Amino acid sequence: MGTKMGPSYANLFVGFIEHQFFSQYHGPKPELYSRYIDDCIGATSSTKEDLTQFITAVNSFHPALKYTWEIFDTSLAFLDIKITIEGNGLCTSVYYKPTDSHSYLLYSSSHPSHVKNSIPFSQFLRLRRLCSDDSDFSEKSEAMCQFFDKRGYPVSVVQAGYHRAQQIDRQAALQTAEKENTDRIPFTLTFHPHNHAVKSIILKNFKLLQNDSETGTIFSQPPLISFKRDKNIGNFLVRSSFQTNDQSGTFKCARSRCKTCPFIHNVEKISGPKRSIKIIDHFTCTSANVIYCITCTYCNKLYIGETGRRLGDRFREHLRDVERNDKDASKPVARHFNLPNHSKQHMAVCGLSLHLSSSESRKTLEQKFIFQIGTLNPHGINERFSFN
Repeated sequence: MGTKMGPSYANLFVGFIEHQFFSQYHGPKPELYSRYIDDCIGATSSTKEDLTQFITAVNSFHPALKYTWEIFDTSLAFLDIKITIEGNGLCTSVYYKPTDSHSYLLYSSSHPSHVKNSIPFSQFLRLRRLCSDDSDFSEKSEAMCQFFDKRGYPVSVVQAGYHRAQQIDRQAALQTAEKENTDRIPFTLTFHPHNHAVKSIILKNFKLLQNDSETGTIFSQPPLISFKRDKNIGNFLVRSSFQTNDQSGTFKCARSRCKTCPFIHNVEKISGPKRSIKIIDHFTCTSANVIYCITCTYCNKLYIGETGRRLGDRFREHLRDVERNDKDASKPVARHFNLPNHSKQHMAVCGLSLHLSSSESRKTLEQKFIFQIGTLNPHGINERFSFN
């Protein structure tokens, strides 16, 4: 279940099989039955033979679903919790699988300090929830302190997390905390130790945006500044998508009736008023989900656009707009190439970046290129820059 949708697929599949099984099985069933994805727990007053018969029926119901199982009289482990019958009640404690190496994030890792400092508290809070007995919580917390010591955590950070969790009432810790809704716009930076200074500068000068007539309505509150991790060694060594062609640039698709091929502009980089962008992806007229660039070969001005469709399909729309010969056209590309001494023969198109994520993030990347390369009018052909 390595993909984001993996748990949902498994949950839907097991839930469907579970519904079918319980509607068809008429033997003795557990009085209590619960499931988390594909891990199940149950309790029954039936005989061990009846319970074994039930489990055997489950494992023979579908060829792709086979459960390993254990039966205990007084104590069992489920996920990360150990449940024990004591008298007329239940006692719970934390459970670690034999393969658990307690490999918490190293304190020397390149992560924001508040992230590393919050890990001990989150783990002690987990113990507070799982350990029903205070003495058991103290015992398991001592072991947890040793785990963090081996990962290089300062004693002061670990002790602060422990005392903070210890002061929380267990019943309160078991309650689900309500998330606070906020309209603050997120502003995500790639983490670097020096970026804390960037955060301070943004917050210090934020009133400039609030007092501006155009941006004041958008940025009524300071942004929610967060950090994403930088590329690690795995990102450089492993590709998540199959690379079909290592040759960078934009190439003709060679289809006999393609109207985009004559306008293909195969270059190594795009140079604008502010900076140059090196092209590292492979494009043809049939490439989809792209940020593209239209160059005017007469005056060297640039237009940056994006499309989730094929590059050739989107470019033909630009071409049709230009062919209407409307010098007062509402679309910037059509208006530019209908200027004096300009024509569609001066149009050249190339791919700038492949972007297989969402349309929202593709539009955000388009705006980033417009700003970085500097293609806004009068230095370029783009006429709008969106803060959305």
